[in-house]
Amino acid sequence: MMAVRRYLTTRYDFTGFSRRFYRSKVVEFISTILLFAITVLGVYFVHGPIILTRVDLDSFLPPHIVEMGDIAILVVLSALLLTNVYRMYRFTVAARDISFITYIRELIRTIVPHFLTQVRMLKCNRNTLNWIMHILIVYGYATIFVFVIVFLDLFQTNTLYPIYNPIRLGGYIASAALLVGAGYAIYGRLRKNAVMRQYSHSTDWFFLTLLYLVVITGVLVDVFKYLGLPIETYIAYTVHLGFVTPLLVLEVPFAKWSHLAYRPFAIYFTRINDLAKTKVMRTTA
Repeated sequence: MMAVRRYLTTRYDFTGFSRRFYRSKVVEFISTILLFAITVLGVYFVHGPIILTRVDLDSFLPPHIVEMGDIAILVVLSALLLTNVYRMYRFTVAARDISFITYIRELIRTIVPHFLTQVRMLKCNRNTLNWIMHILIVYGYATIFVFVIVFLDLFQTNTLYPIYNPIRLGGYIASAALLVGAGYAIYGRLRKNAVMRQYSHSTDWFFLTLLYLVVITGVLVDVFKYLGLPIETYIAYTVHLGFVTPLLVLEVPFAKWSHLAYRPFAIYFTRINDLAKTKVMRTTA
C-alpha cells in the first residue's frame, strides 16, 4: 500500500519533484539542507535587535515577519496541493455529468468526517492503538498549525504564561501528542511489528526525524524562554524555524503528508464515480 501511495503521489505531482524526492536520497538530503540554510540565513538578515538582558522574541523576530513567512508558505503549498488534487480528479473521476449540488453534498459527507476521524485507517488494519497514535499526530499538528496561523501573536510572545494558560497548555499537549505518536511509529518501524511497517522507505524516516526535531526545538524555545536565557532562546528559535521549513515545503505537497489530502479526496472521488455508475444503471434500466 505504501509503495502504491508513493507511486500515485509522483503521478499526481505536476512538478515532477516527488519522483526525484522519492528516488534519490541525495535529492532528499540536499533539498532539506538547502531549505534549512535559506531559512536560517533569512532569519539572520531580517532579525531585529538581539537583546541579552532579557528574552525578547518580539524584538528578535517580530511576529508580523513570521506571519508573512507563514502566509507565503501557506499560499504556495495550498496552490501546489490543490493543483495536484485537481490532477487526481482528472485521472480518477470518469463522470462529468454529476450536478454541482451533488459534488458539494458528497464533499461534506465524505471528506469532512474522514478528515476529522481518520476512521478508514481503523477499518483498514483493525488496530485501535495504531489509529489512536495516528490521531495524536493529526490533532497535535492541527493544534500547532492553528496556534501559528491564527494565534501567532499569542503563541510567539514575550509574555510568561502560567502553566494553565490555554495557549501554553495547549502547546504542551499538542507537542506531547506529536512526540508520543511519532515515537510509537519509530518503535513500530524498528520492531517491524505490523504489516504496514515491515518495510521503511528513507522518506518515512525523514518525516519522523524532521517531526521530532521540530517538536523538540519548539519545546526548547519555550524552556529557554521561561528560564530567562536570551541567546539560547534566539538560537533555538532560529533552528526550529530551519527545521519547520523543510518539513512543510517538502512533506506537505510532495511526500508523506500529502496523503492527508489525497486519502480523503480518494474516498470522495470514489463516491462520485459510484454515484455516476448508479445514475447510468438507472438510466439504462
